[in-house]
Amino acid sequence: TDIQPYITHLLQGARQQESLAGWRPVDPGTLMKLVATGDARLVRDSAGLQAVLVEQLAAIQHDLSNKVLYRHVWDKEPGDTGATPKVEDDISDWLGQQLQLRLAPHIIVDREVQVARTKHAGVGTRIDITVTSPTGLQLARVIFEAKRVNNPELMTALDSQLVGQYLRPEDLSHGIYIVYWVRAELRPSGWTKAHRDPEELAATLRAQADAHRP
Repeated sequence: TDIQPYITHLLQGARQQESLAGWRPVDPGTLMKLVATGDARLVRDSAGLQAVLVEQLAAIQHDLSNKVLYRHVWDKEPGDTGATPKVEDDISDWLGQQLQLRLAPHIIVDREVQVARTKHAGVGTRIDITVTSPTGLQLARVIFEAKRVNNPELMTALDSQLVGQYLRPEDLSHGIYIVYWVRAELRPSGWTKAHRDPEELAATLRAQADAHRP
């Protein structure tokens, strides 16, 4: 019998309890420092946590485009012969680490607990990234679903996976659908050349998300 799913479930529950047990109310001095800091956020619920994560993702995207961080998500220099972005799981591993580094100790990023890959390019039903933050007597939680731009499920996974398989069954309200997008001229041979305009793709996906509000 494969006991890995049971171990995964127990580990996730233990990390949730650890998060709640470690929560402490904000003391007046810390609160005043927060008020005085322009980029500080006091997370009260999942909506607040999602807002913080979206800000961090924007910063990570900026660094990928303007610094050498892109080397963490490519197997070779982009544009070189045979260069290709890493598989979705490897990029999500790196992204989870970035979020943890930037927001620790205020969040818990579940990546290794949620994903049990059986092969390098793992497939199957699993949550890509779960981010949790204690807010007192409850947990703020945001679920990620991630796809590379060449994934054949790119245009359906927001509805079928993020909402249908994860948010609704778990009775959760906040998720982030993230696309690992690559400029058409840098895509490996065999990759789709569709979705050349990231803003146009984003607008289409936002319309899908809006259909599930509130």
